[in-house]
Amino acid sequence: MSWLEGLAQDDWREWHSDSEVQTTAQAALDLLKEQEPRTAHWFISEYEYLTCSHCGESYYTGAESTEEARQRLAGGRYYKFCPHCGAKMDA
Repeated sequence: MSWLEGLAQDDWREWHSDSEVQTTAQAALDLLKEQEPRTAHWFISEYEYLTCSHCGESYYTGAESTEEARQRLAGGRYYKFCPHCGAKMDA
């Protein structure tokens, strides 16, 4: 064992119980699982709103018509990720 490994092991043992370390590690794993990449797509719910297929949140497009909103969506002029849930939008 290197001196660094020993120091790290000693510090953890001195300041934290095994159950605290295990709980912290499990919390970190749970957080990572929640942040796994998810994909979704935008659909036009009304001509001025895009809705995320993953979380259902809607966003104003600023378009004057449904056709204009579709053209902007096809041209990639809207969010590439949902600002609410973080889902990556399929092209």
